[in-house]
Amino acid sequence: MKPLEEFAKQRGLGFACTVVYSRPDGLMNDLAFHYKIRITQYRRGFTLYFSQGSGHKKPPTLTDVLTCIADDAASFENAPSFEDWASEYGYDTDSRKAEKIYRTVKRQSEQLKRTIGVDNYHYLIFDVMNAERETESA
Repeated sequence: MKPLEEFAKQRGLGFACTVVYSRPDGLMNDLAFHYKIRITQYRRGFTLYFSQGSGHKKPPTLTDVLTCIADDAASFENAPSFEDWASEYGYDTDSRKAEKIYRTVKRQSEQLKRTIGVDNYHYLIFDVMNAERETESA
C-alpha cells in the first residue's frame, strides 16, 4: 500500500464525490470535469470543489484529491504571505484571480487541518507526501 493510501486508511478518512457541471468559484474553465468532494474523518469533514482536465476519464479518488490539496497546503504553509506565495508560483501579486486562488488554498488548508487535526495535517503535507514522491520515483 502506498503511503498516502495507508495514511487515509489508518485515519478512517471518508470520501464522497459528486459530478457538478461547473464550479461556483469559477476557478476552472468549462473544458474540465468538475466534482463536489466531501472528505470526512469520523464526525468532522469539509466540502470542496475539485476539477480535472479533459484528459481524465474517471472521477478522482480520495488519494487523487488528497495529493492535490496536501501539495497546495504545503505551498500555503511554506509561504509567509500572499506576495511570497504568488511569486513562488508565478502569479502577479496584483491579480485578483491569483488572490482568489490563494484564499481558496488557504481555506482548504485550514479545513483539512480542522478535519484531521494539526499533527496529522503536518504529518500528511510534509512526511507522507515526501514518502509518496519517493515511492513514485523508485
